[in-house]
Amino acid sequence: MDVDAALVHPNGKAYFFKGSEYKRFDFGADEVDKTGRIGSDGWRGVWADGVDAALVHPNGKAYFFKGS
Repeated sequence: MDVDAALVHPNGKAYFFKGSEYKRFDFGADEVDKTGRIGSDGWRGVWADGVDAALVHPNGKAYFFKGS
């Protein structure tokens, strides 16, 4: 699977970002349980044309990076 960025969230799910879309993987169910568009189906405020990197800080917040 070719992805732009990925992160494992404390909610027990992993998010994979590619262009303007993301997939959410549920570790408990061992399956992708959601496919959506950045901004309209979740992750409001994140660049809708894709991200370069993502991480979850120990403070519980997700941070996204694009370009320099």
